[in-house]
Amino acid sequence: MPEINWIGGGVAGLAGFVLGGIWYSALFGTLWMREHKLTKDGPFRYPVWLPMLAAVGSSIVGAFVLSALLGPSPGVTNGAIWGAVIGFLVVAGSIKMNGLFAQDSMALISVEATYPALQYTLMGAILGLWS
Repeated sequence: MPEINWIGGGVAGLAGFVLGGIWYSALFGTLWMREHKLTKDGPFRYPVWLPMLAAVGSSIVGAFVLSALLGPSPGVTNGAIWGAVIGFLVVAGSIKMNGLFAQDSMALISVEATYPALQYTLMGAILGLWS
């Protein structure tokens, strides 16, 4: 059974969620909303708490899985490298593929694919630091 750093994973997952909040608001919120043809006034398909709850839950679960893959003492450098490998080559690659099939703009694909790549890099570094 793989070892999971439950506390470090929780902290890393929350940090990844916070990064997403910054990414999709202050950094690229306007571009993201424009490309999806969304406005701050709605109409909304879902209550705002639903995607937020899904995002924080997914981030924490992702950090727990990353913790199990990294093992008990990865170190900051190895944690960040393996987080980046998973984030850039696995997660971002899947998002990029979906965006290309959906005929999304390159700007939108870049924003949506880069966030999880950086998220997993950050989470890996935190898990490495926590060990």
